[in-house]
Amino acid sequence: MTQTSKIPQILILGGGAVTLELYLPALNYLGWLSQTTVADPCAAALEKLLAVAPQLCVQQLDYLSAIAQSSLDQAVVVALPNWLHAPACIAALEKGHHVLSEKPLALHADECEQLFQLSSQLNRVLMIGMVRRLTPAFHTLHSLLQSGIYGSITEVVFRDGSPFAWSSDTGVFFDPRAGGVLADMGVHFLDQLSCLIGELTPLSYSDDANGGVEANCNYKLQAKNAVPVTLQLSRTQTLPSKLE
Repeated sequence: MTQTSKIPQILILGGGAVTLELYLPALNYLGWLSQTTVADPCAAALEKLLAVAPQLCVQQLDYLSAIAQSSLDQAVVVALPNWLHAPACIAALEKGHHVLSEKPLALHADECEQLFQLSSQLNRVLMIGMVRRLTPAFHTLHSLLQSGIYGSITEVVFRDGSPFAWSSDTGVFFDPRAGGVLADMGVHFLDQLSCLIGELTPLSYSDDANGGVEANCNYKLQAKNAVPVTLQLSRTQTLPSKLE
């Protein structure tokens, strides 16, 4: 960072595990912690953050109150439970902020379309934390497939699974409003697959939600040239983390 670089003002909505374990280390590396505010209605969550990053500014507020009180020079990071992503992004965009949302951007296609239209109308940046497409390994794989060195793709099988072990003090991962393993990890893999082989058409889907939250799912799709694609995910059993 040069001396003339301006450190951005950042407002993070949500003080849970994603903020604690992912955002704070990254912001500390960049030297931006002192310019960052985290808003969360839970005092205990904010105390955890301050224990590792005392230079943070924190606000014990819900996300709508935090946005209402925000300054226009702040960029907003949405790190809330999944069902709050869309309404938080809408509120932040309408306040005039650029927004980075944790995945998934929304849980319904019409919400995604609404957010796209809103960000375009307001000329605000709206990005999603789909970071797995940015890894060197993924870029290498993409280049190899594009080169045709392995010939034509005839079938794709993507499996990933392990017993659930992510930090969660509130248990929101198991709230039916949040969606299950597909909304949590599946969006990463669907994003990667679409980047690698193009547009995907859903064919069939099954899971074990039974009115709750799915821990296991099997998703059948089709890529161009009728190439079959299988995505199998699990939060209860160990599957080979493998793309075939």
